[in-house]
Amino acid sequence: MVFVTLMAMTTTSSIKMKPDGLERQSERSFPATAFKGMMPYYSSVVGARFRSLFCERSRCAPGDYEERAFTEFLYPHARLLAPVVRKLRPDFFDEDFQFIRGLASAKNGREANKEAINFQYAERARPSFLRSRLKIRVSGRKAIRSARDLFSDESSRNFSA
Repeated sequence: MVFVTLMAMTTTSSIKMKPDGLERQSERSFPATAFKGMMPYYSSVVGARFRSLFCERSRCAPGDYEERAFTEFLYPHARLLAPVVRKLRPDFFDEDFQFIRGLASAKNGREANKEAINFQYAERARPSFLRSRLKIRVSGRKAIRSARDLFSDESSRNFSA
């Protein structure tokens, strides 16, 4: 079941959970003209997670997500060197896989962006010649572009359904 919250609604209500069930707490009105022409807003509570959207698009099993995302988000020249680096230093790409795992649970573009910012901070905290200068790592920009595309495709799919 997919729930869509339209910003063009004229009323909103807050709901409070009680032991005996749901109770509508309050309701207030907004002028409908205030939201005229605005695009629909899709609630992050109900949206699909990045991992499922990525696997659907890539046609991979959810268990293959990390390796597939790692390969897709690597810089092109790093794809050639990554297998060698992984054999010589198995922990070299730990931050990349941590970023990919965090991105997997993102429910919208904002959460994906937060993961990318955390990844960027981690990169700057421990600079290394291979990672910063030669860019033997995943590209946060590629990952965010992919997330933006996947989440926008999902929202247009839900809106037309």
